[in-house]
Amino acid sequence: MVSSVTTTMKWQEQNLEEFSLFWLQPIAFIPPDVEQQLRSIINRIQIFDKIEECELSIRRSTAEKIILVVNEELAKDIVPRIHDLVQQSSIYIYGIEEKSNNWISHYPKVTIPDYKSHYIFGNFR
Repeated sequence: MVSSVTTTMKWQEQNLEEFSLFWLQPIAFIPPDVEQQLRSIINRIQIFDKIEECELSIRRSTAEKIILVVNEELAKDIVPRIHDLVQQSSIYIYGIEEKSNNWISHYPKVTIPDYKSHYIFGNFR
């Protein structure tokens, strides 16, 4: 008989393997401490600095679900192009100002994380 702990662990491993995290920002860099936290939750991380490359990779990823982390500047361009794709699971926009986020209400997959509470990491688990 398989214990429930083992079964749960296998399910979580399979569940996490279904997801890839795509990080898009003008300079392809994630601070090491942030990357370490992300890798403790999800193994597949791809970093992009060009919208076109990121979009193409999302469109080609048909066997997995994509979590996109993007800054406000690039989000305004890429979100309308990828939001309705089946493989696009969720989109986290960081560095966004309250005044400028009216356009987001049209995109239910978009979340604005509260980094003070590490909201983004909690949602990946």
